[in-house]
Amino acid sequence: MRRTVQLVRHRSQGIGTALTERAVALALEADVGRVVLTAAPYGERICRRLGFVTVGHVVRVRVQPAPTRSMSR
Repeated sequence: MRRTVQLVRHRSQGIGTALTERAVALALEADVGRVVLTAAPYGERICRRLGFVTVGHVVRVRVQPAPTRSMSR
């Protein structure tokens, strides 16, 4: 599962929790050795409630491509 996002009006209805619980259940059924979850700050509470622990933080940076130089002289 990758990037579950809920509109604000649909939060606090258990949708994210249900999706995450099901994904973890499927991973366990498939005998996956590790489940890694990256959460936005507002999703950390749900993750902790489900038994995940914080082991680090990810910083995402959007980098603009460098301008290309012409190879002609």
